[in-house]
Amino acid sequence: MNNFIIILISILLEALPFILMGALLSGLIEVFVTDSVTARMTSFRTVTSVFIGSLMGVCLPMCECGSVLVVRRLIKKRVPPAAAIAYMLSAPIINPVTLLSTYTAYGWFKKMVLLRAGLGAVVAVLIGLLIHKFFREGVLKKRGGYELNIVRDQKLPFRVKLSQALTHAADDFISIFSMLLIGATAAALFKAFSPPAVFVFFQRGGWLGIPLFSALAVLLSVCSESDAFIASALHNVFDIPAQLAFLTLGPMLDLKLLVMYKKVFTGKVFLILCLAPPVVIMSSCFLLRWALR
Repeated sequence: MNNFIIILISILLEALPFILMGALLSGLIEVFVTDSVTARMTSFRTVTSVFIGSLMGVCLPMCECGSVLVVRRLIKKRVPPAAAIAYMLSAPIINPVTLLSTYTAYGWFKKMVLLRAGLGAVVAVLIGLLIHKFFREGVLKKRGGYELNIVRDQKLPFRVKLSQALTHAADDFISIFSMLLIGATAAALFKAFSPPAVFVFFQRGGWLGIPLFSALAVLLSVCSESDAFIASALHNVFDIPAQLAFLTLGPMLDLKLLVMYKKVFTGKVFLILCLAPPVVIMSSCFLLRWALR
C-alpha cells in the first residue's frame, strides 16, 4: 500500500503544474482568440490547409477535452473540414504544454518528444487527407450533437474577459484533474500490486505491449497534458514503442472522444476517426519496434 501511495502522489505532483498551465492557456484562448483568427490560418487550398491545420496546435493549443466542440464550431464557420479535423487530432499532442510535460516526464529519453509530435502530426495529416478525398462536405450531423455556444462580446472590459477566462480554466482544470486521477490510480495500482510474473511476461513478450497499452489509452481517457507521466511511470513494463502508442492514440481516441465523435460527426466519418488512428499508430509502433531490435 505504501508503494501505491508513493507512486500515485508522485505522478499527481509531477503532472499538476502542467494541468494548471494547460487549463489556464485553454481559458485564455477560449475568450481572447476569435474564430476569425483560426479561419484565416486555414484559408489556403484545402490540401495545404490540412498540413497547416495539423501544425496549428503549436500556436493555438487545445486539449482533446474541448477539441471536438471547438472543431465543430470552426467547420460551421466554413473552415475546411479536412483542416479542422487535422487540427482536432494533432493539437492535443503537439501543443506546447503537452510537449513540455512529455519532455519533463521523459528526462531519461528525450527523443520521445520528437517521436510523439512527429507521429501525431503524420497521423493527423493522413486522416485529414482521407477526409478531404472522400468527405469534402457533410462531415457534421445536421441535427443534434454537442455545440459550444459561447457569446463573445469584444467590447467587454479586459477585466471581465479575464474573469471569464479564469472561470473557463477552472472548469477545465476540474474536468482534466478528475481524468488524471483515474489514470494515475490505475497506473499506480498496476505497478504496485501486479505480481512480478506480469512484468516479466510483458518484458519478454514486448509485442503484446503495443495493443495492450493502446487499449489502456482508450479506456483510461487521460488528458494529453498529463498522460506522459503515467506512461513514463510504467517504462519498466512497456517498451518505448508501446509507450509511444499510448501517448499518440489516447489524445485521438478515448471513451469520452468516442461519445463526442458519435454525437458530432456523420456515421462514415465516425468510423474513420475510430478505425484509422489505432491502425496507423499501432502499425507505426510495430515498425519502430522492429527497427529498434
